[in-house]
Amino acid sequence: MTHSSATTKYRPGRILAILITAVLLVLPGLHTADAREVLDRVVAVVNEGVILQSQLDESVEMLSRQMQLEGQPAPPPAAFRRQVLEREVINHIQLERAERAGIRISEEAVNNAMAEIARSNNLSLDEFVDLLAAEGMNFETFRREIRNQMAIQQLRQREIQQRVNVTEREVDNFLANQARDDTQNEYRLRHILLSLADDADPDTVEETRALGEEIRQRAQAGEDFAELAMQHSDSQQALEGGDLGWRRRAQLPTLFEELVDELDRGQISQLIRAPNGFHLVKLEDRRGSDPIMVEEIRARHILIRPTRIRSEAQVIEELREIRERVLAGEDFAELAPSFSSDSVSAAQGGHLGWVRPGQMVPEFEDQIRNMRPGQISEPFETRFGWHIVEVRDRRERDMTTEARRTQARQSIFQRKAEEETERWLRRLRDEAFVEIRLE
Repeated sequence: MTHSSATTKYRPGRILAILITAVLLVLPGLHTADAREVLDRVVAVVNEGVILQSQLDESVEMLSRQMQLEGQPAPPPAAFRRQVLEREVINHIQLERAERAGIRISEEAVNNAMAEIARSNNLSLDEFVDLLAAEGMNFETFRREIRNQMAIQQLRQREIQQRVNVTEREVDNFLANQARDDTQNEYRLRHILLSLADDADPDTVEETRALGEEIRQRAQAGEDFAELAMQHSDSQQALEGGDLGWRRRAQLPTLFEELVDELDRGQISQLIRAPNGFHLVKLEDRRGSDPIMVEEIRARHILIRPTRIRSEAQVIEELREIRERVLAGEDFAELAPSFSSDSVSAAQGGHLGWVRPGQMVPEFEDQIRNMRPGQISEPFETRFGWHIVEVRDRRERDMTTEARRTQARQSIFQRKAEEETERWLRRLRDEAFVEIRLE
């Protein structure tokens, strides 16, 4: 049988929880600086590599700390260790495959990733390093695990995402099916998977079915579904209590789409047979979404780039003179063709049309964000050169249709990618040589 069970800073404990969630739940073996020396032994052989007891112990300890910080109940120790070990096996297989595929993560890429983690938590890189040390984490080991995570992500992009295609017809069908649901509901599900090999014999299938029915009865009798998922589920979300998070209908696994209409909040589905095993689903909650309103700004600009014969100071002075001429009554649209280095907008009198957040570079958006209609900026710099910009008008636009189409495409892609990932990981696991030596 193959079934196996922007100045506010965070508190250090909260940072620790974030870091463990971001890295330890994805990767094996983040060693703490004060880890006890133990007499190591092999707890799993994976192809030509091994997983050591010390590695497993440290991951179990750190994951337990993370769950404690987040107030999650601790699962039974034996089941928890099995789940953590299985996750390490899967990651070991992926890292081996990434190495064979020639995936290499540069020092610069790791540095950028570390800086982004620090920045996202409102910390400087030095503060981030100090925090890791205060929490007993080795900085270089943390860097290595970030590198591993990036390698796995690249591997999945190569082997999974390029296989996933979303057609316009699929988007149209998705939106047509969603039209009956004006509230654009989102659903939060928990999930338990009891996996079966493709060639499972009838006795194994029946044994797994019986276990699924037992788990369902225990959950209906009041046992915590999340704890049962941690103990028994083979899904990627097992250590998160089977939590799939908030998702729109199209983001749900295909098998669960119709279930959300049949289940009430807190209700558990019947045991579902699928090619990869048996599934149980619990609907935790559902919610609707509001129309998506976006502020658009109609603007025009004049861009001048410094050259060898025209210094930056001269460009700034020239733009200031142009600005004064406009303020004195000259037509911005007539000056733009004569002075602007942006040939496309210059031909339109400097007009950029209606722009929305995300369409312009950040420096440009920062400049126009709080300008009033009719106001002309002082010269400012972007990577394209120096500008002056005039805001002509502002409006609120309902972007719900456009946004929903984009979200539909993303949702379909995500669902397909997740389903392909599950199949891919199961195939990798089945094809690998794995010998578990856990007591």
